[in-house]
Amino acid sequence: MSTHHSDLPDEPVDDLLEQAVRAMKLEPIPAGPSAEAITATLQTLEKREQTSNTTILSIPRSRFMRIAKAGSGLLLTSCVVLAIVALRAPTSAYAQVIENARKAKSMSYLTEIRTLGIDRPPAVVREYVAADGRSRTEHMFNGKPSGTVTIHDAAGFPRLLLSDPSALAPPGLAALPVMRRKTAMVRPAHEDKHPVEGGHKNSWLRSLQSLKDTPEKDLGQKELEGKTVRGFEATYGKTHFEMWVDVKTGSPVQIDYDSLVHHVTMTEFQFNQQLDESLFSFDPPEGYEVRQPATTPKVAGGEESLIAALRSFTEKSGGAFPASITDWGEWVTLLFNDVFKGALKKGAVDDNTQGELNATMANLGAVTPFLFAMDKADYRYRGKGKTTADKDAVVFWYKKPNGVYRAIMGDLTVKDIAAAEVPKD
Repeated sequence: MSTHHSDLPDEPVDDLLEQAVRAMKLEPIPAGPSAEAITATLQTLEKREQTSNTTILSIPRSRFMRIAKAGSGLLLTSCVVLAIVALRAPTSAYAQVIENARKAKSMSYLTEIRTLGIDRPPAVVREYVAADGRSRTEHMFNGKPSGTVTIHDAAGFPRLLLSDPSALAPPGLAALPVMRRKTAMVRPAHEDKHPVEGGHKNSWLRSLQSLKDTPEKDLGQKELEGKTVRGFEATYGKTHFEMWVDVKTGSPVQIDYDSLVHHVTMTEFQFNQQLDESLFSFDPPEGYEVRQPATTPKVAGGEESLIAALRSFTEKSGGAFPASITDWGEWVTLLFNDVFKGALKKGAVDDNTQGELNATMANLGAVTPFLFAMDKADYRYRGKGKTTADKDAVVFWYKKPNGVYRAIMGDLTVKDIAAAEVPKD
């Protein structure tokens, strides 16, 4: 952030000219043009004087030279000032946001999450981040807390999941026992304290803190949320940020970026808040029934996990492939309907059904880091609208680091293919 001079008050100003003057004062400005510039200017004026009209010739030479000298110095200095204002003022607002992100000890913000390529309302959550990296996610519904809360440790792993159905229960159902049943799922500390890059709960913040102090693109000014904001674009690794900054305060008003499968929009930023320690406690609150999470089975990951997940889906869908391998709504509906149908027939969920469900979800979860490790141009899912009867159709292809292309076919076999055999979208 810029160092304030004694003659520059700290309070922000609305006037753009005043902002430009302040930015100019922070830059070293030469006392005047160089000797070479003065000489060249005088030589040019000498030539023009010889060919100018009588009005100019009527001005005494010594006086004209003084005017020309002062004018050329003023012109050059003005050009320097304008250049400084044009180049310095926008990026200083951007740099202030980056500096604030680097120095932030705690924060909160509202997040809207949209699944790429899927037209449906976004998921909305309010995030709180403690100074030590722990975070709290409160899921929202129609602008109100839904009663579902997840608390992550500093490494980004969920440690406590809280559910309170009564938070959104209609008045006529609020008294039902099931609506008053608060549950807390407690997870033990994860052994791996260094998750895969991009998998951390607040990886966006780490990326933002690592951005250069100069943006790649200035998007200009507009009105947003009743504020005059200036937009910037910047990229760190695979994350591309678009941020809109309040020109009056230098605080972020909105930040957008794309993750592997989502478009994320963050607003309502508050930095360095005094957040109550209880917000980030891993101990279940009083009145919650404690449950232990089901053991997650170990899976192979990568290509093998994708095939296993697709096989489980197609077996329950009559052979139809899912529309997406990153939007899990269809998966959850299909798999849990299968579990519930079995439970209705037998009166309970048997161990085999529960085990299969857990394995499918574990394999599906392992697909995300597999895709994240690749460039988006190096893989494509093409199963939408296809069935296992389309044995020769490529439902998924990807390019390995060694340049070899692999394809999962409609019959769920896998093989190497030549670059020329990769389907064109």
